[in-house]
Amino acid sequence: MEVNFESRFAQESSMEIEKAKAQAFDARQPLDEVMKALGTLNERIDNIGSSVESSTIAKSASTDFEFPSTADLGNMSWDEVHQLAGGLFRGE
Repeated sequence: MEVNFESRFAQESSMEIEKAKAQAFDARQPLDEVMKALGTLNERIDNIGSSVESSTIAKSASTDFEFPSTADLGNMSWDEVHQLAGGLFRGE
């Protein structure tokens, strides 16, 4: 009986502590941080085209790579296909 009481008391105590923590939590500070981050992101989005720096978008960069035809890909082993794809991602 005493063991049952101790475990029940410990469980109810931890539940009360968790309830008190939840009621004491102030969500305004984390929400302020999220709003600041969103404001910064919004500024970056607004300034994408207006920055003095010239940046190259990866898809717009020209490549001298000749892509194999579907028939050539069909004749390759999986290892060759993986090497080809890996080389493209690494810029080789």
